[in-house]
Amino acid sequence: MRPARRSAPAVADGVVYAGNRTGYMYAFDARTGAQRWKFKADAPPTSDPLIANGVLYFGVGSHGNTHAEQDQRDVYAVNAQTGTTLWTFKAQGEVLNGPALSAQKVYFLTAAGILYALQ
Repeated sequence: MRPARRSAPAVADGVVYAGNRTGYMYAFDARTGAQRWKFKADAPPTSDPLIANGVLYFGVGSHGNTHAEQDQRDVYAVNAQTGTTLWTFKAQGEVLNGPALSAQKVYFLTAAGILYALQ
């Protein structure tokens, strides 16, 4: 079994966004530490979150599954203020890296070696 990937927290506009191994992504007030919301994903977040234009983007993985490249895992776009789902995308393979945003496209790589560019 390979070691599990974990996402790092991200901070934007006074809010800290962090995922945990139980499959939740949280938003905390950076000043007080108070939880603003939590979002249940279908698996633990493995990519570092990206916050842009009021949207939180992150992907999930298999956390130790030996066939991570064969899994189908979601990439999420969540309203950064409320934690509500804007959209999800089912990708082939565990999401390995934090998403990148350019020209209104979200880019991310999976364990299957697929680079996605979503609009």
